[in-house]
Amino acid sequence: MNRRRTAAMIVAGLALFVLLPSVAATPVSAAEGFSFGAVGDNGADGAEDPGDATSRTLQLIGREHPAFVQSLGDLAYDPSAAADVHDGADWCKWTSAQIARTSDGETVPYIIAAGNHEAQDAKAGFAIEDYTAAPSCADPFASVTSFPTDAATDAAKDSFYDYPADQPLLRVININPGLDYRSDGVRDYSRGSTMYRWVQSAIAGAKAKQEWVVLTYHVAYLNAGSDHGADMSTGYYAPTASQFGDIFALATRMKVDLILNGHEHNYQRSRQLRLSDACPTILHDRYEQACTTDADGSAAAPYARGGGPVQLIIGTGGHRPSGVNEADGDRGYMIVADAGADNCGYVSFAVSAAVLAGTFRNACDGTLADSFIIEGDPTTDPTAGPSPTPAPSESTAPSGRLPFGTSVGGAIAVGGLIVVIVVATIVLVRRRR
Repeated sequence: MNRRRTAAMIVAGLALFVLLPSVAATPVSAAEGFSFGAVGDNGADGAEDPGDATSRTLQLIGREHPAFVQSLGDLAYDPSAAADVHDGADWCKWTSAQIARTSDGETVPYIIAAGNHEAQDAKAGFAIEDYTAAPSCADPFASVTSFPTDAATDAAKDSFYDYPADQPLLRVININPGLDYRSDGVRDYSRGSTMYRWVQSAIAGAKAKQEWVVLTYHVAYLNAGSDHGADMSTGYYAPTASQFGDIFALATRMKVDLILNGHEHNYQRSRQLRLSDACPTILHDRYEQACTTDADGSAAAPYARGGGPVQLIIGTGGHRPSGVNEADGDRGYMIVADAGADNCGYVSFAVSAAVLAGTFRNACDGTLADSFIIEGDPTTDPTAGPSPTPAPSESTAPSGRLPFGTSVGGAIAVGGLIVVIVVATIVLVRRRR
C-alpha cells in the first residue's frame, strides 16, 4: 500500500473520530422545550357533537402530536349517541384511535381527568372509576405521578406530575373541587383542609424547582358563559363555592402561571390576575380592575412570569357549544370570550425555560384564533425558589438513541475509530512482511 495513501486514510479516520461528534446533529434534551395540549368537554361524536367536532379535534391533536394532552374533564357524555362507545373503556380506545398519527400509528399520551359527567352526572359505565379501571385508560405518567397522602386516589381525581421527568420544566396539578365521586364522595378543599394544604405544598414544591405551574380543575370559578356562568351563585356548585374561592385565592396568592378549566363549552382567556392591598380577594360575578395587571398577553404586552395566574376555559373539545353572557359579572376579567358555534379544538402550549406560549388550534370551521405569551427567566420570578442542581446525565441526555444507549454521533465516531484501527493494523502487517 502506498505510504501517502495509507497516511491519508489514517488522518481521515482520526478526523472522523475527533470531529464528527461535534458536527453531527446534536441531540436536544427534552428539557430545552416541548409542547403539550389541553382540552375538555369532548363527547364522542353524535347528536350533540355536531359536525363530528370531537373526532376533528382529536385528529388535529394526532397530526400536531404534542408531547401529551391534559384532559379538563367531561369525556363521553351520552353513550347512546356513539355506536362505538358503550362505556369508559370504549371511549379511551376510540380516543386513542382518533389521535393516532396516520404516518406511523403512534398515539399521543392522553391524561384523563374527571368532570361532572364522570362524577355526580355519570351514566352507568361512565363514572371516572370505570375509565381508570380499564387498561386502555392507564395513566401514561403513572411512574412519576404524586397523590395526596390522606387517602387512596387516582390521577384522574387529584394528582400532580412533572414534565419532562429527567429535568422538569412544568408541573401540572389536577384537582376537582365540587365533584361528587361514586367511590368517595365530595372532597373538602376549604382553607386549611388536608386537600388545601396538599395543593399548597404541590405549588410550593414546583416553585422551589423553578417550574412552570399549571393548576387544572373542571368547573371554573370565573366564568362568563351562558350555560354555567351562574353555577357559583345559584347553580349546583353554590354550596361549595367558598371552597372554589379558597383554592382560587390560594392559586392567585401563590401566583401559579395557568389555571385551566372546562365545563363551559366555549373558549375564554382572562387577564392576568393578582391580589394586592387594593384587591385583597377576587369574588366571582364581580369584576374589579384592581385585581388584574395591564398585560394582555400579546407580544407587545406579554404576561409576566410570577405576576399572577391566567385562567383559561377550554371547553371546546367537541360537545354542543354554549354561548357567552356579556352581562355576566365575570365578563370584565376575560380578554377573550368566544362562543362561535363553528369553533372546536384545543390549546397548544409551547414550553421552554423562560417562555410559556399558548395558541388555540381550531379544528372546525369557525373563526376563533387566539394566542398569548407568559415570559420571564425563572430566576426573576419573585415566587420561585433556588434552582435545583441537575444530575450530570440530565443536561447531556440525548433525545434519540440507537440500541444500548449509543447516540447517532457516537456511533459514527466509533466507526471512525474502527477505521483508524483497521488501517493501522494493515500497515503493521505489511511492514512485517
